[in-house]
Amino acid sequence: MQNSEASAHLMSRSVHAAYEFITREIEEGRLQAGGFIREETIAERLGVSRTPVREALRILAAEGWLEIKKNQGVRVNTWSARHVREIFDARVLIEPYLVGQAVPRITAQDLDELVRLAEDMAGNRGSAPEAVTRRQVANDRFHMLLTERSDNQVLCASLNAIKKIPLIKWTFRGYTEPERLRSNAQHFDMIEAIRAGDAELAQAIMKNHILHGRSSMLGNLDKESAPTPKKPRAAQPRRGATGKRS
Repeated sequence: MQNSEASAHLMSRSVHAAYEFITREIEEGRLQAGGFIREETIAERLGVSRTPVREALRILAAEGWLEIKKNQGVRVNTWSARHVREIFDARVLIEPYLVGQAVPRITAQDLDELVRLAEDMAGNRGSAPEAVTRRQVANDRFHMLLTERSDNQVLCASLNAIKKIPLIKWTFRGYTEPERLRSNAQHFDMIEAIRAGDAELAQAIMKNHILHGRSSMLGNLDKESAPTPKKPRAAQPRRGATGKRS
């Protein structure tokens, strides 16, 4: 019995390790959208059997990170403009409402933490992976603190399920510098609205914040889907031409 429990625990740890490894590879761009994933490669990298890797892939497919293609394998999911609109439409219906509900429940300690997180995002400039990851972690905590203070467990659970979709994480990583600065400013504006006890204004800022994220993501999709301009063909000499001037 003890051996069985130990084996199950080891399997659970291996599945978790594979899950974390694959999501990190996707988030940091080493596994690209549309690219296929080989079970044996992941298993070799982690020093585990293919069984926990297969289970991790199944979980990630259910969460929307991956797509299982029959007779082809498993690949990183790709996203259409329709996916973007549906996900952000759901988010814009839930998150601003939760922020409005949270405003009267935010404490002075919460405000201090929100300021610290906003300053952390603003201070981590550049496109280096470490800086982007720090901004993303601070951003996740900022939004989570706000929504959790709403004390609405059902809507928070729904929102968290939406935010697990990698598309949300990729949006943040795709920001241009002006978009990053605008996002930072909106975080500080939200803090001031909360400090003033203005729930309606905080909701409006959050809605605008999310819609700007949607606009950025749709813009990135347009760039990726735009056809690559063809290079002009070099002029070919006519047959029979000697290249000499008469």
